[in-house]
Amino acid sequence: MRLRKPIKLEKGTITLAFPFKEGIMIGVDSRITRKQTIVSDKKQKFFEISSNIFCTMMGRVHVWENMALYVQQKVKSEERLRCAPATVSYAAEKALEHLEYEFSDYEYMEDEEELIFGTIIAGWQKTTGFELYSVNLDGNRAWKTDCKSLSSTILGSGAKYAGRVMDSVNNFYDMSSEGAADFALKALFMATFYDKWCGGTLHVYHVHENGYQEKRSLDALEVYSRYYNIYDLYTYEPMTFLLLYSTDYQPIAGDDLINLGSDEGLVAAHLVAKKRDFNIHRLVFNSENEASTAYEAIAKVEPRGASRFPRLQNFRLCELKIKSKRVPVYVQKSSSELLQSICELPPAPETNQCWLPRIIRLPSCFGCA
Repeated sequence: MRLRKPIKLEKGTITLAFPFKEGIMIGVDSRITRKQTIVSDKKQKFFEISSNIFCTMMGRVHVWENMALYVQQKVKSEERLRCAPATVSYAAEKALEHLEYEFSDYEYMEDEEELIFGTIIAGWQKTTGFELYSVNLDGNRAWKTDCKSLSSTILGSGAKYAGRVMDSVNNFYDMSSEGAADFALKALFMATFYDKWCGGTLHVYHVHENGYQEKRSLDALEVYSRYYNIYDLYTYEPMTFLLLYSTDYQPIAGDDLINLGSDEGLVAAHLVAKKRDFNIHRLVFNSENEASTAYEAIAKVEPRGASRFPRLQNFRLCELKIKSKRVPVYVQKSSSELLQSICELPPAPETNQCWLPRIIRLPSCFGCA
């Protein structure tokens, strides 16, 4: 396939799947990004093609929707013609057919990230059993992969991080449904921990003979709290602290926080949740010394009109300069107790207002002074 016209794709997504004795476990996040902006943390990326075929996707949003509709129509036509459920292989072929058509007018671009799209398609059919395929576009090449012989498949910008967890297990087959769901959730979380393009609500689905069941649906911060001690095993979190600031202010891009540490010191800095009146960022450093240096750099600047802001017990009120704006923030080192308190807050309401200083009502778990 030759591509003829330049395009720009949104980055993001982590989606994975692996077969086990009770079916196929699929995991996917819900974050949509455009350039340096998080567009949504609640986008549905799991599609029901038919009663026995399901898929997740990465790439441009309108391509997902067009592809899902196209494959659904083709599968329904095939089922009417055959008077029997379509195979997963047939759905994968139609996804590849649509992908080649969708990008037939685009020109190959040298930047590999400019032309990347993929879908994981899974399901069950009486004559073939469970089937798992991935269909991908990468640069000027589109292809379909039968993942039956593979232990797992992972797509998206967070794939290399989720792969660290996936590669730690040699055999998924003997896992129980609950065990497989927890394992998929850990792999998804590893991607959200390091890749700022992944996040939002993490969903895990069990595809079985009678359809599918959603096994997990938790936001990244809740998963972080649940698996807080996972890094005792992987040693990936020497030091972490959290930034909280008003949801009336536009979310800070992760790249705007990079200068808080040295080139090698800051491992990750990105938005992980919205709770009550706060955007919540997680900053991860390679060492306690790097984290302490960054903490002091933030904490030494007190916001203008500091008396107008409530004090949070154990949090330091300070100010960040983001481009031409000054943002009052609360800073604290991460702990399981702190995470639990934040997770108990209700989700933040949607708002498009510009940030203005105001008194924020907080629950007692934060110990307002």
